[in-house]
Amino acid sequence: VGEPIFSMLLSMLLLGERLSIIQAIGALLMSISIVLGVLQTSRPVQTDTIN
Repeated sequence: VGEPIFSMLLSMLLLGERLSIIQAIGALLMSISIVLGVLQTSRPVQTDTIN
């Protein structure tokens, strides 16, 4: 999922390309989904134990 964002950033730096509004919104949504995915998987699973 992160590869298109990295490619876009690299093309902006090397080739001077710019994003349209729709493309910027899409990149933002993809970035948010990556962050949420990382946060979701980094939380430890809490298990209740009965003593």
